[in-house]
Amino acid sequence: VSLAPYLPLHHFSSKLTISPLHASDEGDDETTPGLISPATEVLGKDDLLAEILGRLPLQPSLILHASIVSKRWGRLAASAAFCRRLRDHHGRPLVLGAFERDGKKLLFIPALDSPDRIPAERFSLQVCADEATNDHWGVLGCRHGRVVIINRTRCQLVVFDPVSGDRCIVAFPPDFDQHAYNANGALIGDEQLRSSAFQLVLVGFSANDGAGVTAARFYSSETGEWGELIAAARPCAVGHLPCTLIGKRLYWWLTERDHGILEFNMETKSLGVITKPSIENIHSCRSRIINGEDGSVGLVVFSYPSLQMWDRKVSDRGVATWVLRKTVDMRGKLALPSSMEAGKSTILGYTEDADAVIISVHTFPWVQNGDVYVFLVQLDLMQCKKLHGSFMENSYHPYANFYAGPTALKLLGRLDSDRDAAVPQA
Repeated sequence: VSLAPYLPLHHFSSKLTISPLHASDEGDDETTPGLISPATEVLGKDDLLAEILGRLPLQPSLILHASIVSKRWGRLAASAAFCRRLRDHHGRPLVLGAFERDGKKLLFIPALDSPDRIPAERFSLQVCADEATNDHWGVLGCRHGRVVIINRTRCQLVVFDPVSGDRCIVAFPPDFDQHAYNANGALIGDEQLRSSAFQLVLVGFSANDGAGVTAARFYSSETGEWGELIAAARPCAVGHLPCTLIGKRLYWWLTERDHGILEFNMETKSLGVITKPSIENIHSCRSRIINGEDGSVGLVVFSYPSLQMWDRKVSDRGVATWVLRKTVDMRGKLALPSSMEAGKSTILGYTEDADAVIISVHTFPWVQNGDVYVFLVQLDLMQCKKLHGSFMENSYHPYANFYAGPTALKLLGRLDSDRDAAVPQA
């Protein structure tokens, strides 16, 4: 299948890329003068050095600076083993930004501040490269370092790695074409960062011949094949919001008419429906399915100033109930003007990779210029960071990743060279 419709907005020239990986392995492994002391001779073993570097904060620029100390440090920082060490020590990756559908582009909105801020064009993708093409497409979500796009016009799923620029196109199974315009799906990668293999799940609703059916298909990149069609016990329509991965199960909101949550069990390859709680403000723009306590299904509901988290508990007898975990007053956590009267509040996106949501608060009454305040909220620690950029009433897809490895260091090296080139010379 041709990759022509899906083109990264930025291409890197190897001769302009600053990377320790391009250094020669010949000669002494000397360190850059002034960066470290003779005490580094103690770090004679790579395991000890990797353990120390793995405890660095996750800011991409710090990893880059460590990588240019010497060729040995650079090789270590660029290795897949070091990336896994970062994951083992820090647990959750850093939210680098968010993706949104913007016309014919998959647009990246950076979340970090300088010098860690990644320019939008570095991760953005032209989805319809042909100006005459106007495909019906959307973003299904981000997970395990990749983004998955659905192109309903071409009946394709596109798996995109923003760091490397790699794209993989997977055609719908032939019997799923009829589901294309109401389909949803999900990507599952290797959370342990040991393999580039991935799986896809495609779900959809068809009402042919008046008998509706909700069905799913499971795809493995290792075999390159779709599994058998999996049907739900009763028909239900899947909503447009991204799914949430909890353990070995995927969860999607159903449409308001079906009043529930669709569950796909990846171990048993089965579909089921669970009931959502009967609580106020549960509609889709103010809630997301999240990881609950003890591996359960959870919900976050935001209606400023209140942010609530709920967990679905199942008793020994198999009876399920929704339990309120906690309620947080966000007035003391969000950097909003003290005189501001808040109006509409929305949850714009969620990532289980980092257990974080993007929320927005509008001023009241609404003004023409649109005073909208957008924040990234780390749910486990309730840490809030204000985001800058043009956020509309769209669905956003937070992208979290451990920004290490050879490709990331090449990109970071180029970012440093761009900044250096912008500095006026005396």
